[in-house]
Amino acid sequence: MLEELLQIQAIDLEIDRIEQEVHAIPEDLLALRRAKEELDAQLRGLEQQLGGNRREVSQAEAELADYQDKLNRARGDQERNAFDSKLQTQYENLIHQLSDRIAELEEEVLTPLYERSEQLQGQLARASSELESLAPQLEQLEQANALRVEALQGEQRRHQGEREALSGTIDRVLLREYTLIRRAKKGAGVALVVGGRCGGCNMHLPVTIQQRAAAQRLPVVKCPSCGRILVKQT
Repeated sequence: MLEELLQIQAIDLEIDRIEQEVHAIPEDLLALRRAKEELDAQLRGLEQQLGGNRREVSQAEAELADYQDKLNRARGDQERNAFDSKLQTQYENLIHQLSDRIAELEEEVLTPLYERSEQLQGQLARASSELESLAPQLEQLEQANALRVEALQGEQRRHQGEREALSGTIDRVLLREYTLIRRAKKGAGVALVVGGRCGGCNMHLPVTIQQRAAAQRLPVVKCPSCGRILVKQT
């Protein structure tokens, strides 16, 4: 019965190995996923910057239109009051101030904003192109990984079927005990006695324990150090 338990453990360890492989993402796929995430984040950042830039442009253009409207009104008022030299001087000063502010908005505010907008749009186009060119390769690797996982899961199901068949030949109490030990140790619940030592923790075992382990009778004998079920094959 303990030989069958060893076989079950071998199957369990193989199922564990397969489970690790299922969740182990291939490096080339992982690298492309990271690249896509970085490009997605870059695109989001650029879109936010471009949105902020557009708001600034809209605000500056509205301010420019307001000053241009004020300038046009001032010039109209100046023409209507051409007979008054004092008013002419006042209008000249106002027109000069408005013209300076308009030039400032056009040259120092809007021109850099327009340039920044073109720069952001170029960066956005390049990032979008990179993302688009990456997509086919990523899709191919994702499909290959899905097939790999499907094959591994099929292998898992086959091993689980073998385990269920073997489980029927083992005492339920013993199987439950093995399962609890295996869960606690996160791996093997049974250890072979090799060279007088526990194969699980390498502790040197007393001769009496070795003899009981070699008998392979119930109740099972456990390692006094790690608590694993001991089996000594002859």
